[in-house]
Amino acid sequence: MVNKKLTNKFLPKKVNNKVTPIGMFGKDPLVLPNYSGVKHHAQTKAAFQSKLSVIPPIQLISDTLSFGFSTDNTWTGENTFSGEVKGTKESIIMGHNRNLVCSAGVEKFLQIADTVIMTDLKGICMIRDGSIVGMSINFDLTGATGKISNLILRVKKNGTAVWEENVSNTITSNNKTDFKTQARGTDTFSAGDTISVCLESDGVSGSLTLSKVIVKLEYYYDD
Repeated sequence: MVNKKLTNKFLPKKVNNKVTPIGMFGKDPLVLPNYSGVKHHAQTKAAFQSKLSVIPPIQLISDTLSFGFSTDNTWTGENTFSGEVKGTKESIIMGHNRNLVCSAGVEKFLQIADTVIMTDLKGICMIRDGSIVGMSINFDLTGATGKISNLILRVKKNGTAVWEENVSNTITSNNKTDFKTQARGTDTFSAGDTISVCLESDGVSGSLTLSKVIVKLEYYYDD
C-alpha cells in the first residue's frame, strides 16, 4: 500500500493520487507519478539515486533502471528484446564429398560455397571482431598408408595456423566424428580477417584417404 506521508513529502499535492510504487525507500515503497508530463520532484530523484538497492546477482549500473548480472543466469520461457542482442554465437559448415587424400605434411583445404576449395587466403571473411570457440567433423576414413599417427583439423587466420587438434586415429571406419571447444578469447580475429580450415595427416610418411567430410566451425562475434 502506498504510504501517503511519503508521497506528501516528496510529490506535489496535485499528483498524490496518481502514483505508482517503483522501488523501496527504507521500509516504504518509493513512488513516482504514473502518467507522463509530470516532472520528478528533485527530492524524489535524489532519494531514488541514494536509497535504491538491488539484491545479488543483479548489480546497479547507474542511476537509471539498467542493471547487469554478476553470475551466470538461466532464462526460461520466451524472451523478447527490442534492441540488438550483442555477442551472439555463429557457425558455418564446410566439407568435401569425394575422396580426399591427406598426405603427411600436406594441407588439404575443405570446400565451401558451392564446392569452392579454401586456401590460406580464400576463406570466410569475418564481418566483425570475435573469437573461434569450436569445431567438429564427421567423415569416412577409407584408407591409411605409411607411418601416419593422427588426422589434424586446423584453423588458419590470414594463412597462419591459430588452432589445430587431432581428430582421428588411422583406423578405417565410416561416420567417424569428433568435436573440440575452447574458451572465448583464446583465438581471436578482427573484422576483415580471412578464416580457412584444412586437414593434414600427422606422420613421417604416408597418407589417409577420407570421403564425405563435413566440418562445422563455431565462433563468437564480440558485438
